[in-house]
Amino acid sequence: MLARTHTITHYGAKPHRITIETDIFAGLPGISLVGLPTKSVEESRERLRSAIRNSGLEFPMRKIVLNLAPADTAKHGTGFELAMAIGILIASKQIQPQPDSTLFAAELSLDGSLRPARDSIASIISAQKIDCKTLIIARDTPAIPDTITREVEVIRVQNLHELYRWLINEAPQPCHPEPPYIVDKKTSLVDFSVIKGLEVPKRALEIAAAGNHNALLIGPPGSGKTLLAHAFPSILPHMETQEYAEVAYLHGIHNPDADHIQDRPIRSPHHTASDVALVGGGQIPKPGEVTLAHRGVLFLDELPEFRRSVLEALRQPIEDGVVHITRAQAALTYPAKFILLAAMNPCPCGYHGSIHQSCDCSPSSMSRYQNRISGPLLDRFDMHCFINEPSITNPLEHVSEPVQSKTIRERVLSARATQAQRFNGTTYITNSDIPAQELSKYCSASDKAHALLDTALHNHHLSQRGAARALKIARTIADLDTSPSIEVAHLSEALQFRNGLSQDRIRDTSSFSDALTR
Repeated sequence: MLARTHTITHYGAKPHRITIETDIFAGLPGISLVGLPTKSVEESRERLRSAIRNSGLEFPMRKIVLNLAPADTAKHGTGFELAMAIGILIASKQIQPQPDSTLFAAELSLDGSLRPARDSIASIISAQKIDCKTLIIARDTPAIPDTITREVEVIRVQNLHELYRWLINEAPQPCHPEPPYIVDKKTSLVDFSVIKGLEVPKRALEIAAAGNHNALLIGPPGSGKTLLAHAFPSILPHMETQEYAEVAYLHGIHNPDADHIQDRPIRSPHHTASDVALVGGGQIPKPGEVTLAHRGVLFLDELPEFRRSVLEALRQPIEDGVVHITRAQAALTYPAKFILLAAMNPCPCGYHGSIHQSCDCSPSSMSRYQNRISGPLLDRFDMHCFINEPSITNPLEHVSEPVQSKTIRERVLSARATQAQRFNGTTYITNSDIPAQELSKYCSASDKAHALLDTALHNHHLSQRGAARALKIARTIADLDTSPSIEVAHLSEALQFRNGLSQDRIRDTSSFSDALTR
């Protein structure tokens, strides 16, 4: 008898239905797997035999052929085993055929108990997209938060025997409660109130959080670059339900313990990371750090220490918000919409431009150090913020009325609300999403601001990409100021961040505007 069961797997960032065709016929007893199974899938043959027998069920001593369709796609993982076992039971007429809308996704133990598949969380989130109405998984599959709405009936089963008795109507439907979703209230986020001084970098990060802009912090050792980066997530808005579903799905593909995700992902890879680790890929393609930072922050500390090829691989994800991975067997696409935050020293010793400590770097060593980062990559940072000196405030000194992250986040939320109203009915979320052809529509500016931008383009070697990014930054600054249009002060501040002026000049927007127009 021929039987068909269905399971779910994931290629790229999309779920795919896998149909398992089971045929049992006279011949030398054994199990043959076809349909490009990998080693982990081929090993399922021994687990299937022991699991069915140890569940008190009959394992047919005949030839069994299991075809995993579509046959031209490689199958990897252990989530196919429950669907295979059910297919064998149907083909041997021990249970009745199951509807195509029922999917089975779990790993089998030798005693017949079910273990969660590695991508079980991703399967729960995405099952509806492949017309699944009932998803049968292992009882111990981690929970997901209630904020992710599901229209799929998820049935948790302890073992194969329990599932068999329900399918032949000898027992009620298994009703194991979902494990509690534990919210880890511990946090390592630094509050902005503990950072003394550094008002300009704080302002830059507030703008970056409000408009989803990329930022590069440049300063000597000990100036607070890494501390600012650790505090940055504390002013980001919490994820919406759809964003959380996207993040949980991506981490569910990559990490079986993804139930710990609480808020926007913060990824900080070491500078020894390879290009595959950063952008994704491998023999069995997996998402990289840029995808795991989707809807969150990718922080690259000591930016010039990353290999040149790794940094250049970032250019396309930054610009497009997706990663395209092409292999001989498949072409996959992963989302990669993140805020890129990076930190670097101005020279190998770190003290170039310092007024308190001399720089002992030769011109050639400085040139080699700075050339590790290409111009096109630097141009993709919306803001360049120089920190000339560390804060000279005594760390034990009490600072009156420090601005807390909560206060800054409220301003960020207000600006995000303005953007949500502006982009209502579009696919854009923040000002950084505005395409070049839509700038005139969403970035209306005063006549004086137009004149200032023309001067910057013609007299100060501002590229077209730089001008577009400056306009987006200015639009975010105007949103923070609740201004309906971009004024000279907004554009002037944006241009200063684009040009990366020093800390003591960056807030003097009037003098900068005068300098441009002279």
